Amino acid sequence: MAVDPGWLDERDHHHDPGVASVGVELHGALDRAALEKWLGELVERRGGDLYRLKGIVALDDHPRRFVLQGVHRMFELRPASSWGRGPSTGKVVFIGRDLDRDELTAGLLGCRRAVPATSVRGDA
Repeated sequence: MAVDPGWLDERDHHHDPGVASVGVELHGALDRAALEKWLGELVERRGGDLYRLKGIVALDDHPRRFVLQGVHRMFELRPASSWGRGPSTGKVVFIGRDLDRDELTAGLLGCRRAVPATSVRGDA
């Protein structure tokens, strides 16, 4: 197979300024059903512009990390290694065209698992 020695020459490279990445750091667990619903809506609406998504997330009360991967209108969540004793801090990175950082951040944060409220009985 022949290799063109000039294949990386700058004169042949055209960068699209609309293509960028957005990273979102997540503290704590996400609700799996909410995440899958939101991601499904996102890829349906923006799949043509969403080239890649990947990350590590905490789901529900599961002790293992989950790997999130996606390309255009497809995504998957797979269990990985345990979080261990430290905090479960995840991160998701989106790569695509004309990404809205605020929309992606709000969407992910909207999938956070609700922490059950504790009741305190006071003297009445």
